[in-house]
Amino acid sequence: MIWIRDRLRAARKHPYSVTFAATLFMLLIYSVIQGIYPFGEYTFLRKDLYHQYLPFLAELRRRLLTGQSLKYSFRLGMGASFYALFVYYLTDPLNLLSVVIPEEYLLEYMTFIAYIKMSLGASFMCRYLRYRGKGERTVYAVMLGICYGLSGFLAAYDWNVMWLWGIALAPLVLMGAEKIADGERAVLYTLTMTLTVMSNYYIAMVTGIFLIPYFLTLCFDNFRGIRNTLVSWLKLFFSTLLAGGLSAFLLVPEAWAIMQTSFAGGDFPDGLEFYMSIPTLMMRSLAAAGVETGLSHEPNIYASVVVLSFAALFFLGRKFSLEQKITRALLLVLFYFSFNTNLLEYIWHGMNYPDSLPARQGFLFVAVLLITAYEGLDGAGRLGGLRLGIAAFIPAVFLVTAIVFCRDDSHVTDHMWIINTVFIILYLGFFVFRVFFGKGYTCKGVYVLCMILMAELLLNFNITSERNVSREGYFAHTKSFAALRDMAESDNRLNQGHFTRFDAVDERIRNDACLTGYNGDAFFSSTLGEAAEDFYGSFGMKSSRVHCMATGLTPFTGALLGIDYVLADEFRNNETDYDVAFYTGEYDDDYLYRSMYMLPFGYTVPCGTYDPADVAMAADPVKRQNIVALRLAGEPVFEEADITDASYGKGHAEFTVSCDGHYYAYITGEADEIKEYTSRSDEAWGTFDEMKYRSIMDLGRLESGDRVRLESEGDGEDEWDGESDIGIYRFIPENMVRVEEALGNTSLTLTEFEDDRIEGIIDLPKGRSLVLAMPYDEGWEVVADGYEKVEPERFYGYLMKLDLTPGLHQISLVYHIPYLIPGIIISA
Repeated sequence: MIWIRDRLRAARKHPYSVTFAATLFMLLIYSVIQGIYPFGEYTFLRKDLYHQYLPFLAELRRRLLTGQSLKYSFRLGMGASFYALFVYYLTDPLNLLSVVIPEEYLLEYMTFIAYIKMSLGASFMCRYLRYRGKGERTVYAVMLGICYGLSGFLAAYDWNVMWLWGIALAPLVLMGAEKIADGERAVLYTLTMTLTVMSNYYIAMVTGIFLIPYFLTLCFDNFRGIRNTLVSWLKLFFSTLLAGGLSAFLLVPEAWAIMQTSFAGGDFPDGLEFYMSIPTLMMRSLAAAGVETGLSHEPNIYASVVVLSFAALFFLGRKFSLEQKITRALLLVLFYFSFNTNLLEYIWHGMNYPDSLPARQGFLFVAVLLITAYEGLDGAGRLGGLRLGIAAFIPAVFLVTAIVFCRDDSHVTDHMWIINTVFIILYLGFFVFRVFFGKGYTCKGVYVLCMILMAELLLNFNITSERNVSREGYFAHTKSFAALRDMAESDNRLNQGHFTRFDAVDERIRNDACLTGYNGDAFFSSTLGEAAEDFYGSFGMKSSRVHCMATGLTPFTGALLGIDYVLADEFRNNETDYDVAFYTGEYDDDYLYRSMYMLPFGYTVPCGTYDPADVAMAADPVKRQNIVALRLAGEPVFEEADITDASYGKGHAEFTVSCDGHYYAYITGEADEIKEYTSRSDEAWGTFDEMKYRSIMDLGRLESGDRVRLESEGDGEDEWDGESDIGIYRFIPENMVRVEEALGNTSLTLTEFEDDRIEGIIDLPKGRSLVLAMPYDEGWEVVADGYEKVEPERFYGYLMKLDLTPGLHQISLVYHIPYLIPGIIISA
């Protein structure tokens, strides 16, 4: 109580620092409760922070310290523009300070700067509220600023560190827009919008869309005549253009990169669709409502239950005109429809449907709700008991509605009802006695209100933003994989020691290549090119709009992709179950295997056009690989397995193999998780998860007479069923050797290899083309013999193919960031 009292007194003179300190203090308490390191064994890691942001920051830090290129990286899958990734994920200037942070504490640094940004967002919201209130009601501005910093939106997305600057700056952007509407200068708006665009263009886009209706309400509420209003709109428009122009050196190359992904060219909705009921939307404003970060459309819009009462005061009070109340109500209704309809969702998310992370404009709804609550409190002193009573019962109406209509919602738990009931009763007491409407900030009622509010916010944050990733578990393989990488690179001579590519069997961290520092084959990023998605998916590897993984890799696709070694987290016996790569070494509990069939970074294929459509007619990816192998070397590398005593059922297949060999299977029907059992053991030999991506299943080496059973672990709906939904294949090693010889006998001899510059020599036979185990990218400039420019082509839509005249050639490849120069010119 004394601490709260002292802070409230300090809030008069230092409201912004108090708001910042209080929010940061509560986040530190949250860390203690959650046991986040150094207060426990857990980490701040969750969702994309786990897979993307930390590995990407580790890669940026490594490049800054070693002087490696920021233009391109072979640690991004098979290779990708690092600049595009930097613009999308890493432009936060605080990321540059990572160079002075020890590598082992990089995660804690990211956690700390996330807390700093959330606390700054609270402080900036306090600043904007005081601007709207002309410096009055400072304590309430502090309280509501903390509500912004610990809102349900941030409880859901606090891990999304690339959004946090935009969310933190949003109140200042709105304040700058309001200054323009009031006829003041556009300096604040231009500066903050520019910083928002540079820190994360996506949040800047969402904020920019919101500014259209918001600026309308500002101009309407403070109408200064048609001429002045038009001037304000023009000032806002040109200030926004200036912010975009100053950021063009980032935006223009990034726009090109996004156009190469599956997110470009989305289809406009054909009809209007509603996602949820009004009671569900009301439930989302209550405390302890489970956060939604998946495929459901439910928004994360909690900001404290008492804020609902405070906002109601705005509409019940006499201070604001009916027209102002109507415009504010329309703005809030617009949000509710944008959360609930496919058409507005499509527009809000940049003419696209998000794969997950719904209602990304939710932080702006929270901002409007808090503005409304603050203005409601400003006029509450003039209200009578009846209107105060109505406002006091608004949260109860939300709660009762949710209890009646939303009991079966997956985000609802029993303790949610208890928590909301307790806090609603506590807040109701303040309305009944009207204690906190007394004059002066030393009122005991305000002290108690602050304590209850902070307890509610802290409780909600702990319940809805739980952490369960241990630090030890996350970094379990980092040290050993790095040691095995060094072991492999010192031994590998296939590419003259210049380049080694790895496949990591453990996919717990999808961008582990960035985290650990090796050239990999997996990439999880919104900048992933559509060509990678198509190639991986077509040949039976896991892929989507945002990731491509080597799950489903075969010896044939591994050779085409230039994979030299496999990093494994468990031992595999070469003689009994794993004969496509041989044991090379181990470190701690992790193992290194060298691929049995390897192609160099640059290998040759028969001249011609290699179109993905040439293999698209094949029924499954194994047969597609056979088509490619036949064309490249005249030999298929798989044959349909000779099996006996086969039985099939819904989500079930059982058979006996007739000869020794390495076997693969492919399911054409729907499945979630499939387990493989063999007659050698009662335990599952392999588990194949996320089968919705239709990846090939590696059944391992089997001996004649082995009985195999495949069991689906899904929910029983729309699963594979019958012999027609499954293909069983046996790998033909002798044919793979012929493929390896045909493609690898003439290869590129590397003389220099940097991420953005490659040089080599090749003596090309007649009728052959050079294929490089890297993605086709318009940014690569290829020159032969120092003067002849070569136009790269696509090899099956993805890899890079060079058509050269027969004979000896010196090949040079240099990467230039596409459209960077036009962007710099615009910014200049």
